[in-house]
Amino acid sequence: MTRWTEEQLAALRARYPHERTLDIAADIGRSYTATNAMAAKLGLRKTEAYMEEQLGRFKDGGRRNQFKPGQEPPNKGLRRPGWHKGRMRETQFKPGHKSNPEMQVGQCAIETKQKMWKRKMCMSCRGGPQWMSLPRYIWMMANGPIPPGHVVRVEGWDKNNPEPIEAVTLDRLTCIPKSQNMLRNSIHRYPKEVVDVVMQAGRLQREINKQEGRHGEKRSAKRKRTDDFNSAGAPVRHAGGSTRQG
Repeated sequence: MTRWTEEQLAALRARYPHERTLDIAADIGRSYTATNAMAAKLGLRKTEAYMEEQLGRFKDGGRRNQFKPGQEPPNKGLRRPGWHKGRMRETQFKPGHKSNPEMQVGQCAIETKQKMWKRKMCMSCRGGPQWMSLPRYIWMMANGPIPPGHVVRVEGWDKNNPEPIEAVTLDRLTCIPKSQNMLRNSIHRYPKEVVDVVMQAGRLQREINKQEGRHGEKRSAKRKRTDDFNSAGAPVRHAGGSTRQG
């Protein structure tokens, strides 16, 4: 760390009480943090007049810096919207332009996350969904509204390998309660022997992590940080006499 020179210290003593710390730091070639730290070490403080001047900027809620009625912006006439060298104007979107191509009502697309086909129901819906899952739509067209607490499933559907839209047919759809759907998606849908093996593998992996200290180090580090503060959030002085700040 570079030592402070006498010239830097003299400038700091002379200017710190009544000038911005950022300006002083830039002039003497020191960082803002180092300048503040040295000022604190020397016992320097900002004058009351300087603090009043700085705080005065906020007393009126910043109104002195707001645009006044009739005031013109400084960049008036300097920029022309829609103008730039090249083909900027001719390639801009025109008023009323819509994305191209835009999906029309009745067209279908596949969801990015669920990997299931969906159908567009309207261009701008009010009180209803703009898109609906295709299995739900097919089921409702054939059987009416879906009972509360039920979901429509496509039997044999693999979202990791989605099938063409023609594969979503009524004969593959089932409407089941959400509780039953949850059981189908949990580990308990497998035979008991498979469940026991999977759970035992999980216990073994946790024991391996414990032995290798993968989770223990994180928990101990977090506990060490929180133990240094009392319930009120104040630092706790340890037996050695030092106060830990986290």
